[in-house]
Amino acid sequence: MVVTNPMDHVLFVRRNPSTSESWSLPMGRIRPREKVYAAAIREAREEAGVSITVRAVPTVYKVRIRFKDWDLVRWHFQVVASTETSDVSPIDTEEIHEAMFFSAPPKIPDPFLKRWTIEMLRSQGLA
Repeated sequence: MVVTNPMDHVLFVRRNPSTSESWSLPMGRIRPREKVYAAAIREAREEAGVSITVRAVPTVYKVRIRFKDWDLVRWHFQVVASTETSDVSPIDTEEIHEAMFFSAPPKIPDPFLKRWTIEMLRSQGLA
């Protein structure tokens, strides 16, 4: 999820354990019978303590993983949102160690996550 503040800085979170140096965009799961917009609002509140306005869901894609007897299908939604604040305070401190707005992407060592993050930011004209 790409969340911007009034200065067009982008929200990133650092997950626990706190020794992790990797930042990522906020993300989470949609609960049964939960709408995409409601899930995004809930995740932003849990992970950063911010209220958001969902602006768009520009991309929806299906991921299928097959391994031996295992066949998993997951739907991924990219969400674009904004907030009127730059103040963050994670609610779910068991999952999130820190949240912060950045003017440029922070250190993201995982190559797949880094590529995905940059693509999301570029699609919104933010990178």
